[in-house]
Amino acid sequence: MLFTNRLLEAGKKSIDLPSISPNVLETLDNCVYSGEINIYQENVEELMIAAVMLKLDDAVSKCCTEFLKSELDSTNAVGLIRFADMHNFTVLHKLSKDFIYGNFIQICEDELGDLSKDQFIKFLQQ
Repeated sequence: MLFTNRLLEAGKKSIDLPSISPNVLETLDNCVYSGEINIYQENVEELMIAAVMLKLDDAVSKCCTEFLKSELDSTNAVGLIRFADMHNFTVLHKLSKDFIYGNFIQICEDELGDLSKDQFIKFLQQ
């Protein structure tokens, strides 16, 4: 864990985590102690990013990915694949890519403008 290794933070009584909102930190803290996590559309991406930062990514990312899989549709697939690429979430990338391939015509109608030229060409080639 972040605070038990031989890092500078291990010896401090408190540290600043400016890139993690208090609500997300509280959600992750509750998850650690209760084994349950409350995931919503509004917090899922920040939870995934914060979980990686705090080395909680295995369990939290799996739960968040399952949540996003259930929310995946033609209006958000391109945004999710971009998010997955930006943060190296390989499972989410594959889920999004497979959804885009399987629903390409609908994606073109809903999100064509959100695809970069390179992404559009890559999808056409496959």
